[in-house]
Amino acid sequence: MNSKISISSAILEGIFRAKEIIDSEYQESIDWITDILENEHRDKKNDCEICKSPTKLEVHHIRGRSHGNEVMTVCLECHRRLTDKQRLWNYQNSEILLERGIIDICELKHERTGIGIYKLIAEYLTSRYPVIL
Repeated sequence: MNSKISISSAILEGIFRAKEIIDSEYQESIDWITDILENEHRDKKNDCEICKSPTKLEVHHIRGRSHGNEVMTVCLECHRRLTDKQRLWNYQNSEILLERGIIDICELKHERTGIGIYKLIAEYLTSRYPVIL
């Protein structure tokens, strides 16, 4: 009987720990995206906001340089990948450009870090405009 209790305790502890991780990722993603959306002229960070690399940092315009001032700090590699995606965009609506930019950064952040909340955000936003995005 004791072994069942210790196994059950370990399982429940694992579930609670998973919830803590998910809650932490959720709050981090909200804080990060809110900061991007509400602070158009953000200070340059000391590392890439996508992959945390501290080298070859640049400023990326999330909806494109000529369409908005929302910026983030990214490394040269992440900047190249985000800009390559932007070159494929064919939209005029500034709000759609912002949403597409958020989708792209969330997809890349998930790809580079494995943090699942960013994939979920990108999938949800993409589902809102399945034809044009």
